[in-house]
Amino acid sequence: MESIHAQVLFERLFESSPDAVIVTGSDGRMAQISAQVETFFGYSRSELVGQPVEILIPERFRPAHPSHRAEYDPRPCTRAMGAGLQLFGRRKDGSEFPVDIMLSPVEADGERLTLAVIRDVTDRKQAEELLRQSEERFRLLVEDVKDYAIFMLDPSGRVVSWNAGAERAKGYRANEILGQHFSRFYSQADIDTGKPERELEMAASQGRIEDEGWRIRKDGSRFWANVAITALRNSHGELLGFSKVTRDFTERKKAEEALQFSERRFRSLFEFSPDAILVADLKGSITEVNGRAQEFFGYGRAELIGQLVEILIPERFRSAHPKHRADYADHPRIRAMGVGLELRGRRRRFGEIGQIENILQLDPGSFFQHCHLSPPGPFQSLSTVVALASLGA
Repeated sequence: MESIHAQVLFERLFESSPDAVIVTGSDGRMAQISAQVETFFGYSRSELVGQPVEILIPERFRPAHPSHRAEYDPRPCTRAMGAGLQLFGRRKDGSEFPVDIMLSPVEADGERLTLAVIRDVTDRKQAEELLRQSEERFRLLVEDVKDYAIFMLDPSGRVVSWNAGAERAKGYRANEILGQHFSRFYSQADIDTGKPERELEMAASQGRIEDEGWRIRKDGSRFWANVAITALRNSHGELLGFSKVTRDFTERKKAEEALQFSERRFRSLFEFSPDAILVADLKGSITEVNGRAQEFFGYGRAELIGQLVEILIPERFRSAHPKHRADYADHPRIRAMGVGLELRGRRRRFGEIGQIENILQLDPGSFFQHCHLSPPGPFQSLSTVVALASLGA
């Protein structure tokens, strides 16, 4: 009874297997096939039983197949067939499909048989091909990029890929840098403080970090780099390595430093000018004053910022001044204002100021003698004009 039960169980497993199962004799003819063989290959059971197994192999491979069987028969063992090879099955209609095959020897009634389990790997191969094409497109894209250094690091920080942009930015050819630790791109001071390793630790824990700083080329020269390091993990969360994208921002850094120097120089000229300088927007609100203006008018900076410029004009002229500002705002230009007029300013405590000459004024007003108006400079907003005052005795 046990043997009958085992036989029934085997037959059920044989027939219900999701893979195609074939039993062949020592002569290579099929003695038994599962239902899935009919599904895979398009033959009926009666068409296959008794036929040589080569009927299921593409014609171009058939002549060599008997010799493969002959090599297997003297030393039968359970093993994958064609490991690392591209194996194909052939359907009844002549079409082919990729397969994986597992062979196993079987003894039955003193006869040596071979059990072949065949798996249709069409879907897997298609997925692999799509992945290969995607990786190839990405590889070509990355390798062709010359404006960005894009390369990969293994988990320990050694370089495992290199693109043309990396060679251009850092000066190393691929054969010179592959396998080397990426810390060689850092200054000795950064290496001594452990910055390279610290950045990898941060990227691994945070997923991605971005940094700017000096980096070192092969020839020892420095460049200002914007660096993004991203941790790469598989579906199980295991760290595979890092991607690193570096952009050379040296020219931007120089431009920023030049701008900062220019702003510092301008600020110095602004603050220490012997003339009073006022800055107002086109609505007449004071946005900046220098020290000489504070001294001259008797107000502190905080008291003037945000006030209308009319606060510095004698009361008898204030009502007409907004129209002068509006006219200037419509047609801003560098010009002398009020030439030949007797213009006056108003101090905080001591009344009017007389004989104030050569003022390059922030806003369009007529309260100084020989005023000069200027529209916005290249580093100012469109709503701002600059006023410079050369003060007489």
